[in-house]
Amino acid sequence: MEQILQLVDHACRPCCADAPKDHIESTGAQLLMCDPEGPHANDPRTLVEKPRQKLPNGDMYSGQWSGPNMQGWGRLEREGLGVYEGSMVHNRIAGEGKLVKLNGDVFEGQWQNSVEHGLGTYRYSDGSSYQGQWNHGTKSGFAKEIVSDGASFEGQFVSGKRHGSGIYKSSDGSAFEGQFKHDLMDGEGQYTFEDGHVYLGQWVMSRIHGQGRMSWQTGMTYNGQFFEDKKSGDGKFSWPDGRMYEGRWQAGKQHGRGTFRTREGVPWTGHWLSGRRVDSNGQAIPVGPAAHVQKAVQHRGVGENPSSPPAPLTLPGPQRLKKESTDDTFASHAEIAGRSQVSMTDVKTENLLARFPGVTEAEVRATLASTGGHAGMAAAALKQAQHGVQESDKLPISPDVMGPEPIVPP
Repeated sequence: MEQILQLVDHACRPCCADAPKDHIESTGAQLLMCDPEGPHANDPRTLVEKPRQKLPNGDMYSGQWSGPNMQGWGRLEREGLGVYEGSMVHNRIAGEGKLVKLNGDVFEGQWQNSVEHGLGTYRYSDGSSYQGQWNHGTKSGFAKEIVSDGASFEGQFVSGKRHGSGIYKSSDGSAFEGQFKHDLMDGEGQYTFEDGHVYLGQWVMSRIHGQGRMSWQTGMTYNGQFFEDKKSGDGKFSWPDGRMYEGRWQAGKQHGRGTFRTREGVPWTGHWLSGRRVDSNGQAIPVGPAAHVQKAVQHRGVGENPSSPPAPLTLPGPQRLKKESTDDTFASHAEIAGRSQVSMTDVKTENLLARFPGVTEAEVRATLASTGGHAGMAAAALKQAQHGVQESDKLPISPDVMGPEPIVPP
């Protein structure tokens, strides 16, 4: 607001500046003007209305005077800045007044010493606005700010920045209520995302960081630690059907030691790697209903060492299905008849291996054995083992639970 300060600094010299003592003592009205806060500062008996005139610094002023001082109500125009209409005290803007800038910005409210001070509303030319408290030309105190895109903030300001308690509402429907620090969400607060899921907990520089709770409209919840918007550290994830994982997290996924409980309450405790359950060698272990595959393999004494290569198939060369049977898992009877040297189990094994690349022959044969040779049931179990449990049984692995990142208030 230096321009505003300069607006009247050189308009005219105060009557008391460099005045002899006997002049001050003999001029009652002028002596009153040397005390702009005095009881007679705007006494109408000392005010004179004068027409529009050019001041020594080039500004134009029309309004009330008290001796050689602009005092009372007036209109002050400055080229390149704008027009002020309101109260003047001892050649300075003070009291109630309105400034209309050439760029379209408008401030209306209280002034002191030619800067905004007290209560006032600043309306920007782009449609944004600030309505609240000012301190010597800066936004300080309680206020409501509206951004041109429809977002709003209502709360505390310090030195022109959101600082303290406040409520921020975005134009997309998301909202934050809590602590701000230097225009950023920092401290304790609650953020409601556009899709309805809610985070309540700690923030650092507008990032979810520290201890908190995330809840979804589906009934899922996560209670635990976060690191820069990701689940990291110790945490507990719960599903509405009773399933639960409690343990270590990293970058939004289960990572480290943890315990998973099924909806029936059956626990499994062990190690996880980037959201997958693993054995001591870091190999993925099936989760949920498909866990019986590993048990069956171990019971038959086949593939107990996950790092050992699978036994070779005895089938004569690569086989491809030309016609699927009614259960969509093994070759037609015509193909089987044409390969009499191959057993039915071998055919089913070959077809399942072709359908599920990456699954070992030992796992396929064990799964067939555990399902009584039913290829359809074996395929379902292998699918669960390879891809994890079905959609309704999925663990909270990527995509990240955060959804879109929180919008930082502009």
